[in-house]
Amino acid sequence: MIQVTIPSLTPATVPTDGWKVRYRKKGSLGGYTIPTGSPFTALPIIFTTLDAIGTLYEVQVARDCGAIESVYFTMTTPCNCAGAGFTPTTEENCRKTTTIPALVTSSDFCLAASKHTSYTQFGSRIYKPGFTNSTLGLSPGTSDTFIFGEMSLYPQWSNSLMTLDSGPMNREGVYTDTDCLGGLDDVGSGIASLDNQVGGSGYTDGSYVNKPLQGGMGSGATATFVVTGGSIISISLVNPGSGYVLHELVTVNASDVGGTGSGFNARIASLAGTSLTLSFMYNNTGGARTIHIGAGVDNYFKLVVNGVVVADSNGVGGPQFYMWHIMPVNIIGGINYINIITTGDTSISNSVAMVVYDNTAAQISAATDDDDLNILFKTSDLRGDHMDAATCPDGYSLDASGGVGSYTCVRIDIKPCNTLV
Repeated sequence: MIQVTIPSLTPATVPTDGWKVRYRKKGSLGGYTIPTGSPFTALPIIFTTLDAIGTLYEVQVARDCGAIESVYFTMTTPCNCAGAGFTPTTEENCRKTTTIPALVTSSDFCLAASKHTSYTQFGSRIYKPGFTNSTLGLSPGTSDTFIFGEMSLYPQWSNSLMTLDSGPMNREGVYTDTDCLGGLDDVGSGIASLDNQVGGSGYTDGSYVNKPLQGGMGSGATATFVVTGGSIISISLVNPGSGYVLHELVTVNASDVGGTGSGFNARIASLAGTSLTLSFMYNNTGGARTIHIGAGVDNYFKLVVNGVVVADSNGVGGPQFYMWHIMPVNIIGGINYINIITTGDTSISNSVAMVVYDNTAAQISAATDDDDLNILFKTSDLRGDHMDAATCPDGYSLDASGGVGSYTCVRIDIKPCNTLV
């Protein structure tokens, strides 16, 4: 069931016997249906139908003045977006944008070029809609339902001669540079695992999600805590943070886990590289459509578009950087947020690369140079830029358009028009 609303009519004066209303689906050539309640004697005119959520209608309205009626005039029902924060879009659906602060784990560093002779040595591969994370790990030359094709053209699509300047990932690869002098430096070590946990006592039972860890030389690490019987019985890392030292002790403020208790601590057992998110905000002035995003990374990447994880290469291994992965992605009308997230391994042998192509798979496959393509964004353009390392919760995308110190996390919710709730 959906609700149809006609908010206003001109003139708005109620006719003697009300407004006669009849409707049919927008664009159909079928007959009209008279809704329950017609003629209506007040504005807004509201009626319900049993059609699918999102249906819009052509509505005809006549003024019934008793002895005489006006001719019917036709209007298209507006997109009604019930629910706080939802507004209509040009694509005949409802959109809501929620913004929260981003969690900054390392501040104000630069990006430097990151290259390696092994990057893209096996060429590039284009995927079809429906590909999965496991498809990313298939060996070069594998035939698969969700592989559109592979390209080995040197130096555009492959680094078959294993140089430092050929192939997409060498052209586009970046990683952190702490002093902005053009060299690769790890921005700091995050927490990979904890051990020797002491549960403490007097804490408030419950589950506490994404709370900051305290102590140690670093900052930005967060975890989810479970308290049972007044003791913290489990801790699951959410963000690794940066700048930590092996075997330091960390704890949590009682105020973050219910307000009472003390005595919890755990030891940093192993370290991981800082999680780095590169963000591109794209204003799509057209309607919803499919674009393609190319990616390669050392060590692994997660591609997130408008808060939705499109691909996660964790566990793929060498194919993450031996090949250039070009993936179809659906974008919506208006602002889109595209993120590539990578985690290093505390060494300087790290790289992340992304290119956003506004092209079909066939156009990309046929290209012999980047000039043949409509490229919306490439990570090489960020070399030398100042930025923060920041993370967002699941369901959100990072928006870095405000510049260093002003990063936010954005969630986009889309629902059909005329949804009752």
